[in-house]
Order: sequence, then C-alpha cells, then structure tokens
Amino acid sequence: MRSLLLTLFAVPLHAVLLPGPPGPYSVSYQVHDLTDTSRDDPFAPSDKPHKRRIVASSFVPVSKGQECHSTELPYMPPNTTAAWGQYAASLGLPSTAFEDIQVGYCQSSKPACKRHPVAIFSPGLTGSRLVYTVQARALASLGYVVISIDHPYDGYFVEFPDGTSVQGTIPFSPTDAEANLATEVRAADEIFIVNALHGSAPGVSLPTELTKSVDLNKIFAYGHSMGGATAAEASLLDQRVRGGLDFDGRPYGKSGSNGSDRPFVIVGSPPNDALWAPYYEKFTGPKMQVSLEGTTHLSFFDLRYLFSVRPLPAEYDEMLKQLGGTMEGARLQEIALGFIQAFAELVLHNKTEPLRSLKKTFPEVLVAEEDL
Repeated sequence: MRSLLLTLFAVPLHAVLLPGPPGPYSVSYQVHDLTDTSRDDPFAPSDKPHKRRIVASSFVPVSKGQECHSTELPYMPPNTTAAWGQYAASLGLPSTAFEDIQVGYCQSSKPACKRHPVAIFSPGLTGSRLVYTVQARALASLGYVVISIDHPYDGYFVEFPDGTSVQGTIPFSPTDAEANLATEVRAADEIFIVNALHGSAPGVSLPTELTKSVDLNKIFAYGHSMGGATAAEASLLDQRVRGGLDFDGRPYGKSGSNGSDRPFVIVGSPPNDALWAPYYEKFTGPKMQVSLEGTTHLSFFDLRYLFSVRPLPAEYDEMLKQLGGTMEGARLQEIALGFIQAFAELVLHNKTEPLRSLKKTFPEVLVAEEDL
C-alpha cells in the first residue's frame, strides 16, 4: 500500500458535479452550529473545558413548484477536504480524492409544503457526516427531512461553519469503555437535536424552514458503525425516537449491555454476521439482521459512489475493491435507501412487509435473522 501511495500521492482528478438525487423532491441544505448548554463536553481538554458543541447538516425536501434557487456547493469545506485528503492517503487513495466535487441543491427559505418524517444520522467512529452526503441527499429527495451530525472529538476532523475545527482524540480501535462513552455522548447529541426540533433545547433556535418541515411524531435514527450503535442507544433512551437502523455496527452503551425493546435492524457486510449475534439476541422488539454480498465495512461511506462518478486511475481498482467491496456505488445506494424506507414503514406505520420483501427485490441481501 505504501509504495502505491508514494508513487500516486497527488493524482490530478477532474472537477465533477454529482448527479441529482433519485426522488421526486429537490433538496435544500443548511449547516447548523449548535451548543448544548446543559452538558459539559466530557472530551474537552482539561485546561479548556466547554459545553458540548456539535455541527449538523439538514436536508429538507422541496416540492415541485416550491420557490427555490439552484446552488452548487462543495462536497466538503476546504479545511475538511484537506484533512480527509490526508485520511484518504493513509488508506492508499489519492490525497486529492475529495477535491473539486460539487453537490447540487435547490435552496429554499420557506418550509416544505407538508411536514415530513425525520431521519437522524450519525457516522462511524472517526468518520464525518460529510462522507455520507450522497445518501442523505438521496433520502431527503424521497420525502424525509434528514439531519446528519458530526460528533467532535470522536470524528477524525470536525469543522464548524466559522472555520474552527476539532481533531479527533478517540482511537479508531477504542476500548469497550471508550466506545461505550462515545456512544452515550453521541446518543445525547441526537436527543439534543430532537429537543431542538421540539423547541425545548435552551438557547437553541433552529430556522423555521426546518422546524416547520418536520413531523415530530415521526422521528427515527440510523447510522453507520458506531452511528448504528448510536441509533440503537438514542431510541432506547428517548421514546420520541421510534427505532434504530444500524449499517454494519455492533451495539454499545446501555443497548449493547442490556438490549432494547425498540425496533432494530442491522444491515452489514458478511464478515460481521458472527459479531452481531450476541447483541441481536438482546433486542426484544421487532428486529432483523441481514448482510449484503459484495460489501465491506467501508462500503457504507459514499466511497464507491464518488469514484464511480469520478473514476480513479486503473491502478486503484484493486485497492478500491479491498476498501469498499465489489458492489457498485449506485446499487449500494439503491439497497441502502430501500432498507431505510422499509425501516421507516416498520417504525412509523407498523408495516413489516416492506422489510420482508427486500430479499426478493435485491438478491444481494442475505437474511440471517428475521423477527418482525
């Protein structure tokens, strides 16, 4: 890997505008800098204590005929692009991997024409909400308000709108104690977002174009890796969060120790089937465990999708397969969106057939357990 990195460290890649999302709605996008004044940040330096501050992105559906203006925004802000270029290089990919990628939105200053279900997303440990942008925008285009969160100190690099940033301090392979604490803090971050949507977070005022676009009775959580553990934990701790969908992670925190009676679905890569089993058994609500052929743990980033739209030189083909699996990015997005929508039908409308039918729709789906 290192020899490839040294010879191809700065591969020039052409600028690209990502294709539009698949659903009937356009999507409006905002970034929110939020401080929870009720909590001290447990990860803050001892000589610089502060309240818990997070950054989140909101993706709001825009109906046809609703006033909005087309905008192209960078996939990442500049400092994050540079930081994730270093991260990409550590994986054996070009340091230019995330440069010059643009995402199209139709920005609106008015609420959606109707109130939509809310999907709250958390990334994997050391990850960034920004490397799941394609999926979040796609889900919003199907009629969901999506709020994705960066969790400072466990994210590799978290950049706030004012340009300040926080480097991660939690290791990529944490101890169980570190993972449990991170999951608990992340779940509190998600519950803080729910409070803010309800107007009950002290000192926080979200824009009306967001708050008046959400159905507060239809909130669920999903995430990748530790973000999936966060979804399970938040739904256990707060009944307003109707259930948790986990992309390729194992539960931690209270839900990892004791399980939960909340709806829970695990969708992951085949090597992790055995890892999930002891935790799956502890969940007593409607639940399902499946794996997707041709995926790895990193498949659930935008990785494969981005590099199908802007292909890397052929020298990277084998590396991409090792990192992101063999399933094409567009196909993985289609399957992931299918599971998110089917899970929403379960937790919001008590319908099980959409989840049951996915194994027929997508041959890549391998069902390990089904208790719906």
